[in-house]
Amino acid sequence: MVSADNYLLEVENLKTYFPIRKGLLRRTVGYVRAVDGISFGIEKGQTLGLVGESGCGKTTVARSIVRLVPATAGQVVFERTNVLSADRVKLRQLRRQISLIFQDPYGSLNPRMTVGNAIGEPLLVAAKARRAAQTQQAFARKQGGEPSPSEGRGELIERVAVLLSKVGLSRDHINRYPHEFSGGQRQRIGVARALALGPKLVICDEPVSALDVSIQSQILNLLKDLQEEFGLTYLFIAHDLAVVEFFCDIVAVMYMGRIVEQATAEGLYRNPLHPYTRALMSAIPQVEPSLRGSRRSSSGEVPSALNPPAGCSFGPRCPLAEGDCLKQMPALKERSDDEGHFVACWKS
Repeated sequence: MVSADNYLLEVENLKTYFPIRKGLLRRTVGYVRAVDGISFGIEKGQTLGLVGESGCGKTTVARSIVRLVPATAGQVVFERTNVLSADRVKLRQLRRQISLIFQDPYGSLNPRMTVGNAIGEPLLVAAKARRAAQTQQAFARKQGGEPSPSEGRGELIERVAVLLSKVGLSRDHINRYPHEFSGGQRQRIGVARALALGPKLVICDEPVSALDVSIQSQILNLLKDLQEEFGLTYLFIAHDLAVVEFFCDIVAVMYMGRIVEQATAEGLYRNPLHPYTRALMSAIPQVEPSLRGSRRSSSGEVPSALNPPAGCSFGPRCPLAEGDCLKQMPALKERSDDEGHFVACWKS
């Protein structure tokens, strides 16, 4: 394992439960365990892919990391600072270094705001916060002659134009509205907005799943180029294993709020160990007929997150489940014969 000192982000035993309330008094009768004790770390400049079927808790992990939804327990350490216990001022500072790219490139943009305003808004908010925190310096600048509003606006437009050029758009797009762009262009705008404050960590929440296949590769290549240019670190959330294989260094497979397998992308695709991972792998379309294997389907339905099974969460659907599989949850452990490959399975 890599030392924690080398991690930019370290998530330890993160849990996010949503209460179920019923009755006139809205009493809590149970919890939906959206994220149920996951741990992982991401080194600086690395890309970790978080994969799994819809509803397994991937997006909740992303939103819990930046406290868009409150976590129930655990730690999220970013550059040796626990995000979950940070006060309001510290959290605002941390959020400047952690940005998100959302799945829906149209829904994440305000239809009433021009592209220039959408990208420039984080810059204006950050500038306002700096002025509020440094009132004495702001007063000294004012005494020495503060720039006129027009000059400040001109500087902001220049910065927005530079960000647009980084994502393959032009200055001419600044005064246009989101409905005037294609899906791929809107996602480029989302990427530019995410880069506005110079973040160190970018959380990509299925950034290409809503795009055409021909556009997906363009956005992925753009993200790779930006990572190399700015030294970015990515948490890449997806359900498309073919995309993750191309884009990620480390892959963590989630099922019902837990990580069931984690390894390097090469190691995971070469030797998947968990039955759920194997089922996902077999569903990847293969163009070459000789590479097509038998489809490994999982029988039954996904258990309820409100009342998970006593043993392995995949046990009710696993063809290999027996004995301990149905009685006790397996821990995520490193394989003795494969360094860096972790799996939570009694049969692996």
